[in-house]
Amino acid sequence: MVQAVPMLYRLLIDAAREDGHTFPTVKHVLTTGDKMPATSLKELPRLFPNARFFNIYGCTETNDSLMQELHPADGEIPANIPVGQPLPGVTALMEDGDGGFVEGEGTGELVVWTPFQTQGYLKAALNEGKFSSYPDDEKRYFRTGDIVRRHADGFAHVGGAQRLLREGPRRSGEHTGRRARPSRSTRTSSRSPWSRYRTSWREADCMRSSAASSTAS
Repeated sequence: MVQAVPMLYRLLIDAAREDGHTFPTVKHVLTTGDKMPATSLKELPRLFPNARFFNIYGCTETNDSLMQELHPADGEIPANIPVGQPLPGVTALMEDGDGGFVEGEGTGELVVWTPFQTQGYLKAALNEGKFSSYPDDEKRYFRTGDIVRRHADGFAHVGGAQRLLREGPRRSGEHTGRRARPSRSTRTSSRSPWSRYRTSWREADCMRSSAASSTAS
């Protein structure tokens, strides 16, 4: 198995163009830490001809949270690489910015809980606005700041590097999903067809400056 940031794969791809070296014994290839360029993803099957490919999403504060299997050998090269479904034990929700959650189609901010996430930053002031708790839910969620969009098939697309405006009314067309009360949405129901789709795609690197500054402190 190989797990690395996109830059390493780019270096390996460039080197393989010169010497023709490939890695046929590798069975699983994981990309994480940054957005994988579509041009690099397209070339990975030649570098790892017998491997399966996965994209991993995870913030510094939560560690690995979501995973999506990719199929570049089949010509599936999306412009925005999906990050997929929550890993076992992880809960991911989409908040609408008005105190509720988006269920079904719509746009919202990704909030994540993992059993191995941080309890907070060393500088207490940095915790404000970064962690949230909801009624009838004992979990403390991390606000990723990533805006995500989910479609009818249950898969979500990155809405861009925008941020939901928590002060003032929402701009028309920014949210198309149905809002739900937090007490209802935070409990994953097996009866809900959307319960397994509390997930996202993202565009921005999750190693943001706020996380870096807290780690350095």
